[in-house]
Amino acid sequence: KVLFLNSLFYFYVFNVDDHTKKLPYFIAIAGFVCALFAIGIPTLSALGVWLGFSTLLSLDYIIIAFVLSLKDGLNAPPRDFSIAGDGTGKIFSIIGASANLATIKQLVVKNMMKAL
Repeated sequence: KVLFLNSLFYFYVFNVDDHTKKLPYFIAIAGFVCALFAIGIPTLSALGVWLGFSTLLSLDYIIIAFVLSLKDGLNAPPRDFSIAGDGTGKIFSIIGASANLATIKQLVVKNMMKAL
């Protein structure tokens, strides 16, 4: 419930943000959605219908995303991934790209573990 509430609130803040709705409105919306869910599923045995419906919608989404990605990939113009320039320019481009890769920071796993 809290995750749903925060998602609604921050979606509103980042996308609309006209300062007319406050956090209590979103608490009420989240409570209403949870109440509808509780009314719609009186027992765990009824959850199978919801899971089946959700599975069908998920499969629809995956199929549509795959077909659109395939269509965009087939209609995309050909790309040229060759390195531009003459022999010396190519060498310096490769060295510069390697230097850029070397400066990427490692993950801050220690700090994340401390925070957890």
